Amino acid sequence: MSIDEIFVIESLPKLATHLEKGNVAKTRSALLSRFFALVEYRNAREWNELVRV
Repeated sequence: MSIDEIFVIESLPKLATHLEKGNVAKTRSALLSRFFALVEYRNAREWNELVRV
């Protein structure tokens, strides 16, 4: 499961089902890595991505 896949899911039930299939620790780690990479955002696109993370 790619972290990018979760950002295109439109509903919470579908997101929950998708996340239940994966490794929680791996997903959490990937999301935290993405968050810390964006925490000092440079533009509106990065801000929008940070909010979604």
